[in-house]
Amino acid sequence: MGLIAPTVFDDALVAFYAENGVTSVYGKLPVDYLGGGHETVMLADVGWDRLASHVAYCRSLGLDFNYVMNSTCLGLAEFDNDTRDNLFRFLDQLAEAGVSSVTVSNPTVVQVVKGNFPGIGVKVSACAYVKSVGELKYWEGLGADVVVLDPLQVNRDFRTLKGIARVATAQLELIVNNNCFQYCPEIYNHQNFLSHSSSQSLGAVVEHDYSYNWCSHERIREPANYLIADWIRPEDLVHYEGIGYSRFKITDRNTPVEFLRKRVAAYHERRYDGNLLDLIQHFAYRDDVAPEEYLAEVYIDNRKLDDYIKMFLKSDCKAKDCGGTCRYCFDYADDVITVQPGFPERHLERKRQINELKNSRGHRLQNASVTFIPLGQVGRVAAPTR
Repeated sequence: MGLIAPTVFDDALVAFYAENGVTSVYGKLPVDYLGGGHETVMLADVGWDRLASHVAYCRSLGLDFNYVMNSTCLGLAEFDNDTRDNLFRFLDQLAEAGVSSVTVSNPTVVQVVKGNFPGIGVKVSACAYVKSVGELKYWEGLGADVVVLDPLQVNRDFRTLKGIARVATAQLELIVNNNCFQYCPEIYNHQNFLSHSSSQSLGAVVEHDYSYNWCSHERIREPANYLIADWIRPEDLVHYEGIGYSRFKITDRNTPVEFLRKRVAAYHERRYDGNLLDLIQHFAYRDDVAPEEYLAEVYIDNRKLDDYIKMFLKSDCKAKDCGGTCRYCFDYADDVITVQPGFPERHLERKRQINELKNSRGHRLQNASVTFIPLGQVGRVAAPTR
């Protein structure tokens, strides 16, 4: 088994990783040419020099370094000649910094890397939403070395997981501690929002992360939604290994060091006694409720979830009437989740208002700045220096 963990550019943390089953780390600059899966405002403020020195340190420990450039939308910039020149220069810098591989979501970028940078491996991001054998084969045909499957669609669909593992020639990777809804209807909109808000060429800063506030509202409104999600418990890794999976990715890139240590240790030891939320709480998205408040107010007893996976080993959820005729997760939630009195009431109305603001006629967003750089200028944007 190999664990893949995020770096926050803390050398002591990656030294801990190397002693606890991690084989690869991933990270990125806070703003760069392509953007990625987290807003710039949520990432560590590092520049090229620090990136290069940290990559070298990781490699000295035997850890691969994966650079994340998994924007799901480039605003057609990949078809502009000046912009493509800028992409090549950006990849030249990554190669010079010593990165082992890059994570991408765009097929054009895959082909650019595979055709011109033989020393850089390509990992297809979960943001490419690979959830079937056909999609896997498409990315393998482009030359993908590793494919991260779409956790929202497949993490609890063992029939699909088995089928993909049987035919894969690329290495397969599963995200284990994401905390998004199964089959989330907001995911495509949310990833495009994040892509633009971390891109140097199409940078945007918006008042709220409306998608994340919607899903956090739904978890506060109905705690069963913490279970109707895509996480994999440390104790359940054995079920995935048994059908051919050996690469497990831990999130996310804005998590405090003490929680990253706790998460890596739990998955390395394959057991966690305590609040499951310690392992799955997001820190990298803007929310009107602080992550620490969720951790203080919501308790998910991990020990009581030891048999929870059994239903998913026998059937998947796609055709079930979740919350209607199927109450499996709701019944479990009654027993394993404790929410402190008053917590929902303090936040539900605020979250409802946030998610209605963008659709309210006459509402003017506060502290909002959206800037799009014309394509003719994109190719001349300098590489980030901070």
